Amino acid sequence: MIDRFVLLIGAMKAGTTTLFELLAQHPAIAPCREKEPEFLSDPARWKQGLAAYSRLWEWRPERHRFALEASTKYTKLPAFPSAAIATSRLPATFRFVLLVRHPIDRLRSEYLHSLARGWIDAPIHRGLSPYAVLHSNYRFQLLPYVVAHGRESILVVTYDELLRAPFELARRIFGWLGLDESAPLADVGRANAGEHHREQLLAKLAATCGGDLHAAEAELERSITPDAAQIAAIRKLLEPDAALFRDEWGIDAWSLASKVLDGRRAQRDSVAE
Repeated sequence: MIDRFVLLIGAMKAGTTTLFELLAQHPAIAPCREKEPEFLSDPARWKQGLAAYSRLWEWRPERHRFALEASTKYTKLPAFPSAAIATSRLPATFRFVLLVRHPIDRLRSEYLHSLARGWIDAPIHRGLSPYAVLHSNYRFQLLPYVVAHGRESILVVTYDELLRAPFELARRIFGWLGLDESAPLADVGRANAGEHHREQLLAKLAATCGGDLHAAEAELERSITPDAAQIAAIRKLLEPDAALFRDEWGIDAWSLASKVLDGRRAQRDSVAE
């Protein structure tokens, strides 16, 4: 039975699929057959116990030191239970990695994904989803893990690091886990980059725009991108916890790269010139 796990707990749309594929290459890590089983956020499933959970892996105790999975529902309070609850009750050692991204870019990417899949009904210009906004409150989502397992069991990394230096990030995580940092790694590209969801949503919108793809593209951007007033409201809502998160983990989520905000700044600069 497996007694050592490393969980990529989110955040949603912050690169967990790419990081999973990178870390899964280490010979001492056993990747889950399902990248995102969500077992520990489903009360009915985790009550089945550690044996049922362990069956999701091809575990070789003579080779493997950690079992790896990546379920973003583990940081989707209050819609889903935190996996901190289940893991605190299982007789195993757990390590947790949280990937964070600029809150607005993460929110925008979640809207693209969720509108395409039908998980969010209304486009962002009709009002913000409170759940989606809370998924960008990284301190709120991480706090149950701190309480249940302690800070030493948690590593917080950034989407920026993953894009800029994926191999270096993977090796830093290997070192944190006490694994050989020199394990060979192959480039996995950018997994789950959103192109498929964009195509799905664009097809839906084109049907409502009389087949006009230009109009559908404009409506897609309007559907997933918060306006200036919404951005200001989101920042006001998240800032108290974002400041605490910055003090506690040394990461200022609002200073991370943002295609939305940086793009708007670039537009303003070009107009000014």
